[in-house]
Amino acid sequence: MKKYKSQPLGHKDISKFAEIFRLIFKINKYEKLDVLWLLEHTISAYFKDFSWRIVKKLKPNQQAYADINNKEIVLLEEVYDGACAGDGRSRFTIMHEISHLFLISFQNVKLYCIEPNEKIKVYEDPEWQANSLASELLAPLDVIENMDEEEISEKRGISLDAAHVQKEKYLRLKTKEEKT
Repeated sequence: MKKYKSQPLGHKDISKFAEIFRLIFKINKYEKLDVLWLLEHTISAYFKDFSWRIVKKLKPNQQAYADINNKEIVLLEEVYDGACAGDGRSRFTIMHEISHLFLISFQNVKLYCIEPNEKIKVYEDPEWQANSLASELLAPLDVIENMDEEEISEKRGISLDAAHVQKEKYLRLKTKEEKT
């Protein structure tokens, strides 16, 4: 299996991409993001060559993937059904795949093949970048500022684990800002 690294994107870059995403798709960051509406209707209205489909089976431990070359998102049926039921992990999985496509296919963030044992910095990892963008779109840092993790999970429709990661990121960045 090929391994990739991306052009470096830090938190400020991801935040800028989140703002661009919200402007393009007319998303109010103070409202819970309707991931399914975004997937089913909104993205294809802006990007005519975008598609998505549901499958019953993928590789072991694979829930979904973004086919960058064909601008397609492929989801396990259980992920789609979970998102329909409001499952935070399923909603995040879909947003993660949308984030891959948005960054690479629609914003032209470059990918580079690397050797299987080559080490990369976290901010060059396409998976970290997609997770970070999905997190920022689902639970923007400035919106969750005064929320606890349970409130973030409930109001923003993400898992408690994702809420914890996003709250920790907020606290880490706030501490970093206070030191400068």
